[in-house]
Amino acid sequence: MTTEKRRFTRVATQIKVILTVSGETLPVSAIEDIGVGGCRLRIQAQLPEEADCRLELQLGEEAAAPRVLLEGRLRRQGPGGTVVQFVAVDPRGLFHLQNLVRYNAPDADRVEGEIKDHPGLK
Repeated sequence: MTTEKRRFTRVATQIKVILTVSGETLPVSAIEDIGVGGCRLRIQAQLPEEADCRLELQLGEEAAAPRVLLEGRLRRQGPGGTVVQFVAVDPRGLFHLQNLVRYNAPDADRVEGEIKDHPGLK
């Protein structure tokens, strides 16, 4: 039996993301899943664990669509993808991130409770 360590629900989504590590922008094939505290990316590059990174989530195709800028830390890589923990986001970006998870989760009430219990990212 595995013990769940996550504090936040993760959801599947089709949004686009731009990942920057050490000043280099890397191609991301897809976001496997995303939550208020982090995400799992499908990416080909081998990246160092614990490296700081920046993500830009593109919440629509049109130029005026919201973009969420997140500061993150690479936690691990493996066959399941690259895991990024979010460490900083501005209040407007956090609002969009919370709504993205809330409206794509199978249990919105659970997500609402997680957001209420953990108002920050940690």
